[in-house]
Amino acid sequence: MRILILGISIFLMNFSYSQNLVINPSFEEYERCFNSNELQFFACANWDSVGYSTPDLFNHCNTHISIGVPNNFVGYQEAKDGYNYIGLMGYSYNPFGGYYNRREYAYSQLTETLQADSTYYVSFWLGMHDEAMYAIKNFGAFISHSIPDTTNGQLIDTIAQIKNTVFIDDTARWYKVEGEFVANGGEEYISLGNFDHDSLVDWYRLYPHNNPNDGFDGVYFIIDSVYLSLKSQVPVEPEDTTVVTDPPVDTAAVDSLDYFIVYPNPSNGIFEIKSSEPINEITIYDEAGRLIQSQNEGNIINLSKEESGIYFIEVETAQGIKRKKIVLQHY
Repeated sequence: MRILILGISIFLMNFSYSQNLVINPSFEEYERCFNSNELQFFACANWDSVGYSTPDLFNHCNTHISIGVPNNFVGYQEAKDGYNYIGLMGYSYNPFGGYYNRREYAYSQLTETLQADSTYYVSFWLGMHDEAMYAIKNFGAFISHSIPDTTNGQLIDTIAQIKNTVFIDDTARWYKVEGEFVANGGEEYISLGNFDHDSLVDWYRLYPHNNPNDGFDGVYFIIDSVYLSLKSQVPVEPEDTTVVTDPPVDTAAVDSLDYFIVYPNPSNGIFEIKSSEPINEITIYDEAGRLIQSQNEGNIINLSKEESGIYFIEVETAQGIKRKKIVLQHY
């Protein structure tokens, strides 16, 4: 017997998104709460996996730090919707260990089969492991007539109808992936993961390392709020009229979990750092991981002589080292 969790919340969510064909889209329904270091994905109602390795369910009710919410082995992340989310391996670069095309996938059967020649809308939210060494674009949703199979228990070798198009490289935020496709008719499963061969993965290093075997040499994604519906039945969201301004520079406004901000970003060369902790050292790397400059005094970074592009700033304080992406854009 499955436990009904948060009945009122789930009822309201299903009412608001009554046309969502995905069952348990935010992973709020589960068989039981694990209070140990068990990462058994099978507890998540209406979701399953294929291949040698399985995804993980992160549950707010779990008291074990490795699989709780918001604290877990991924790092710190609140759920995008509700209280829970799932996680899976999206990419692993370790040629010395022979880990090629290493993947994990989550799939679910839809509430009904899709109509031929009809346009459907799909969306979901992605986050990433705090200590991932790589950022990749390759992640998507594959909608199929049957449960997909893997090649050698690892890669589902197919073309996803919905594909992410930006690098997932900020561990502090959720990224929305969305798109549309025309159904052939009869499809009834949705699968989530990286469906591209290693040779097709678009990636760059987040952290420079001399030894590819150091640390977590791969990409682990977290997923929440999966949605699939006829395009004609997608709720119309109100227009966002928010005026975007520069972030506040008051130290008290800096989130204790994200203890420094960089502004302006993008910039034409001059970046200023505001930190809630005393800064010990500031280091700048380019997109290829090459050291550009390092300083242990001052909070102003001058990159005006560097080429336009993406750079990474590491700020070391007593809390540790935190990294953020900055964009240099000469006007």
